Amino acid sequence: EGLQEALVAAQREAAHWQGQYEEMRQSCTELKRSHELNMDQLHLLQSQLERAAGQEASLRGQVETLRRDGEELLSQISALQEDNHLAREQLDAVREKLRIYEEQKQASSHEQIFNTDTSSGILNSSAQPGCLGHRMGTEAFAQGDVNLRHQLQDTEQKLGMKEKEVRK
Repeated sequence: EGLQEALVAAQREAAHWQGQYEEMRQSCTELKRSHELNMDQLHLLQSQLERAAGQEASLRGQVETLRRDGEELLSQISALQEDNHLAREQLDAVREKLRIYEEQKQASSHEQIFNTDTSSGILNSSAQPGCLGHRMGTEAFAQGDVNLRHQLQDTEQKLGMKEKEVRK
């Protein structure tokens, strides 16, 4: 009987150790699967991190390009504003010349019309329409008037183009 009890006890202990072995084997299998999943996730995260680092570098390059472009555009805007200012000054100067010219033309034509010889009451010969001096003076005024008007139109067109460039 003692032997049989020892055999039964040994079988129980063997069954116990067999159960422990099976639990450990199952646990080991689960740990291997878990380890494989974790490694796969780690590789995936590393790939994502590398992609993100590449995107970050690309975005930094784009930001730098945009910054340089912005500085260049600000410089161009400043130059265009300066050009616009100069064009306005030129336009104002041309307008002032035209105003003075028209005042002089008007004063001259009034002077020629009313320039009479006080003693004889006859128009002065230089103011008579058929006189060579009158024709040359009138032609010079007309030519100057046309030139000033062309210059004014050109300056206004240039100013308009500059304003359009600044608005872009």
